[in-house]
Amino acid sequence: MSIVRARRDRNYSVMSHSVYADNRLSFQAMGLLSYILSKPDNWTVNIEHLVGVTQGTQKRTGKDGVYAILKELKDIGFVEMKKHASGKVDYFISDMPAANKTHSMSTICEVAL
Repeated sequence: MSIVRARRDRNYSVMSHSVYADNRLSFQAMGLLSYILSKPDNWTVNIEHLVGVTQGTQKRTGKDGVYAILKELKDIGFVEMKKHASGKVDYFISDMPAANKTHSMSTICEVAL
């Protein structure tokens, strides 16, 4: 098998290999994490948006599935959550699990419930 890569002079993301090397992550979790990390640091997303991204794909993911994937990422340390009294949840997303980090998470995605 050969790997053929496109030229990378624009519209690409760089992230730690720890996302893909962590054998505790499902392919779904790797994909969702990669998708979120490809967005700007202050990108705001909601669960319905994440569900909508999978519409028209070979494997659609519903709301429960998205929550399950976020829980998987949280359990392993790629996601931290802060719940507010209003019901709003802030997700702090990193390309390195919490146990391996030496700095605080910088990507914040506000998720509306």
